[in-house]
Amino acid sequence: MLLLERAAVAIAAAVAAVLLPGCAGTPGGKPALERAPIAGCTIMVQRPFRAIPEPDRFIQGVLIGLTEGIVRSGYDFAGVIRDDVSDSDDIQDLLGDKNARLPGTAAIHLVFVEAPTLVGFGTTYTSITCTIYDPRGRVLRTFETEPPARRAVVDLLLPRLRPDADGRSWAERLWVEHLTTSFPQRS
Repeated sequence: MLLLERAAVAIAAAVAAVLLPGCAGTPGGKPALERAPIAGCTIMVQRPFRAIPEPDRFIQGVLIGLTEGIVRSGYDFAGVIRDDVSDSDDIQDLLGDKNARLPGTAAIHLVFVEAPTLVGFGTTYTSITCTIYDPRGRVLRTFETEPPARRAVVDLLLPRLRPDADGRSWAERLWVEHLTTSFPQRS
């Protein structure tokens, strides 16, 4: 009889161990954070180590290309913020200001790290980082992009006349390869 009671208690404990955690909820049962709807986008540009303080023509072309991608996809363009961003608190504040004017404004934050400048070769970049923020200021995605190819020695003799056109084509490739997942076509 004692053996049967112990077996019944063991079976009851096993059933309780299986059923009770499911009733109490599991960490996997947490609701996913709801993605804030995106109505517009602002572009934030940062150049931490500027060799030449003037606006870079390549970056200006990138801004034009990204603006075209934003507008073509059906989003409102909320402007460009240059070099006012130093940390995530600044991004939160600037994005909050943009959302006060245009609710649903997301952000594309680009950080261009310049390589040491060689005379005649123009500006080259060692890395370009892109971070996408939703309207609530949460990071949707961060990735390193492929910087434009370094210029050849031939460019010393025949320099590129339109680095802004190079920037536009680079931005179009960035939009197609990386940003369409975060900014799908709106109808």
